[in-house]
Amino acid sequence: MKYIKFFITIMTVFLSMVLYNSCDENNITDTDHLSNSLKLDNDLYNSIKDEFATDFITSELAFSKSKRQFTTADLTTSNNNTSEIETLNISSSLVNLENLNTLFNIQSTSVVVATLFKDGVSGSVSGFAIYHVDSGNKMKLNVYSLENSVFKKIEMDAEKVDDFKYDHILYISKEFFPGKDIESLAINTVNDFSSEFQPDDFSILEVVSRLGHDNRYDNFNLQNISEGFKSGKPCGQVPLCRNGGNNTYCAPFASGCRVRGGVLTICPKITVSEKLNENNMNSEQDLFDSLLHNKTLYSLKDDLELYVIGGFLVESYYSVAKQFDETIDVELLLEILVNSPKLSELVDAFLQDDSNYVLTEDIFDELTGVINLSVSKSKDKVYKDFMINLVKNLEMFIGKNISQIKKSLILIE
Repeated sequence: MKYIKFFITIMTVFLSMVLYNSCDENNITDTDHLSNSLKLDNDLYNSIKDEFATDFITSELAFSKSKRQFTTADLTTSNNNTSEIETLNISSSLVNLENLNTLFNIQSTSVVVATLFKDGVSGSVSGFAIYHVDSGNKMKLNVYSLENSVFKKIEMDAEKVDDFKYDHILYISKEFFPGKDIESLAINTVNDFSSEFQPDDFSILEVVSRLGHDNRYDNFNLQNISEGFKSGKPCGQVPLCRNGGNNTYCAPFASGCRVRGGVLTICPKITVSEKLNENNMNSEQDLFDSLLHNKTLYSLKDDLELYVIGGFLVESYYSVAKQFDETIDVELLLEILVNSPKLSELVDAFLQDDSNYVLTEDIFDELTGVINLSVSKSKDKVYKDFMINLVKNLEMFIGKNISQIKKSLILIE
């Protein structure tokens, strides 16, 4: 009996040690997540860059220090205004490698893109962004900043991404490494991991970041927006995306710039119509499509883009498309159907400059009820917080007629 007690005691102590160590944060391993700290083999990076990166494309961007925004300022005169405008180089190249894991001594996931943020003079690295593919073949993005000779992970609410986009990189640059040169290496099969240019949480972060540095996805104020919003995204200036402009996103190794709302982008209206069809709600689908005709909605999009806040609303519409799609069920479809006639009336009044139309509080509450129901069904923190804050901002239109609404949208001069 005493031997049995001794054996039980030994096993209890052993199990306690195992459980303690397994709960130690420093011993936790997760093949789907990167370590909280990494080291960069800079010599190896330069070697790979020199040997495998044969198609580096580089251009310059202008960055406003005071606004912490990219700007369309004339680069030829920016050197005369170094206190406000500085230039930075942005470049990218494909490399013929299976992954970039050896740069960071990573074994758990497959690194497909490494973006370094470097001092333009010394070349020292202030931080980097890593695109990696997890065990479920999903792409994620993590950001690291130099701290006491070690690169520490920056905790962010967004992590999952659909592919490598300059939208992500420009947002990270502004928020964490302003004014630093941007240099990206991507494996030549990076597009094999993309998900057809679907928007992600970083799309929301990027759109809000152009409102100004003090604005966050969960706390922004549209009444303080400036015309700088429309020029705050230099998609048409970065490598491989020369054809872009506002209301575009840049996937440099996948056909360059894409217009939001293009054939490869999720459109919430079309998604709703498809979901009605999938649920055999054919008569409801016909009614929905007749009330909100695609041609009419594209006319609304064109009109809204004449305004500063209107442009923000258009980009937001496409930026939340994927998250909205994930919340659609029969209950939400029915809520959308109930409110479609009221939305149709608002759209028609806007396009026709109907002076008799007034957006009452009751109509506003009914229309935003669709958003509130979608938010209640979502598990995405960025989407939920952004949409809740968006509804609060839209309250400024309550009680206004169409003329007053358009004035509040701020016409672009």
